[in-house]
Amino acid sequence: MDGEPVTPGDLQVREILDVDGDIVLFAASTDQPERHLWTYATGGGLDRVTTEPGVHAGHRAGGTTIICRQALDQPGTTVMVRYASSSACRIASTAQAPRLDLRAELLRAGERQIRSALFLPSWHKPGAAPLPVLVDSYGGAAARCYP
Repeated sequence: MDGEPVTPGDLQVREILDVDGDIVLFAASTDQPERHLWTYATGGGLDRVTTEPGVHAGHRAGGTTIICRQALDQPGTTVMVRYASSSACRIASTAQAPRLDLRAELLRAGERQIRSALFLPSWHKPGAAPLPVLVDSYGGAAARCYP
């Protein structure tokens, strides 16, 4: 702000999402594979908006913030609305439940320790019959998936 940093050195600002009066809503991450929402207010400082694990996106206008969250602990996207009055509500999802219950394992793969996620059916036992493999390769910084 005016040539001075307002975020800690380990917080990487990923995207400025909205400006609502003197409040800036932005997405940022640390060295963890998560993306959280933060606000910075002139004279009010820095505040973390989201705390649950996951990848968050959002918008803010008129003191109301919409938060979209995707995480490994549940399918689909969770949408919350936080009002200026500090009250909040969750928008119900009508998405169909997945037909396969998956177990996610976060790991670092190969000699370069590339962050990866391995999804297996919940019923799969290590060493059991081989499973078909689907690969979703990382396509560079511009290809990150966000809600």
